Amino acid sequence: MVSKVQKTEAQWKEQLTPEQFKVTRQK
Repeated sequence: MVSKVQKTEAQWKEQLTPEQFKVTRQK
């Protein structure tokens, strides 16, 4: 994933499922 879009972790947690959030955090 391209991380040029700046979002807070809270915003990501709201939009992504816990599993998807976990995957994005690993990259």
